[in-house]
Amino acid sequence: FLFSHGITLSLCNSEHLLTKEKDYINALRAKLVDGLIIIPASEDSDHINQVMESGLPVLVLDRPLSRLKTDRVLIDHDHGAKDAVEYLLSLGHSRLAYLDKKYQLPHKLARLEGVYKALSAHGLPEDALRRVECGVSLQDGAQAMSLLLQKRASRPTAVFCFDDIIAMGAIRAITDQGLRVPKDISVIGFDDMSLCSYTVPRLTTLHYPRLKMSKIACELLLKRIAGDTEEEPVQVVLTPKLVVRESTQALIED
Repeated sequence: FLFSHGITLSLCNSEHLLTKEKDYINALRAKLVDGLIIIPASEDSDHINQVMESGLPVLVLDRPLSRLKTDRVLIDHDHGAKDAVEYLLSLGHSRLAYLDKKYQLPHKLARLEGVYKALSAHGLPEDALRRVECGVSLQDGAQAMSLLLQKRASRPTAVFCFDDIIAMGAIRAITDQGLRVPKDISVIGFDDMSLCSYTVPRLTTLHYPRLKMSKIACELLLKRIAGDTEEEPVQVVLTPKLVVRESTQALIED
């Protein structure tokens, strides 16, 4: 999309590290880039404000950061997580677990809020769900799931995972214990990676509209680069969609 408009794209991965983010921004500004699309590593936005004050167009992706008066394209993480848990409840599951990412990021808090909203809407307390924090790898997901499987009496019948990678690790831990997905435990991820259609079973997940989000972000930034600075900051919020595949099913009572 950008190439068709004569724009060259430089990609930098901060790995959610603020110092790395600042270094990349400084390096890109030194190259006299025309604009920046940033997924901020933290709530600290002073350095981004400084960039905006210099006149360089900035768009924030997937982080609310209301202190920044700039265009934003966001995902409704709260809504997506709520949909996932409500779907599991609709299937008759009441022993639920949530494998949450341990890093303190804004969308982590939004997803957790959505989880608790779903429980509240069904008259359930927050402690009706077991939450285990873990890292970002397949192994981390598997280890976290193994903790939930230690006691049969409290074993969940359904698990919502922060993302698809954690969900895939969870499925591996479940099958390693001789249990079946979804007959014994239903699993839902979040992201809708292309791999989700090739896992065994195929993974039910929340579709993260990356392409639509990226296209909108680029269109908005190009308008600013072209000189459209009079319009107030624009905020676009996209909603994740539940994609039901084979890793979830209605609860089968023992």
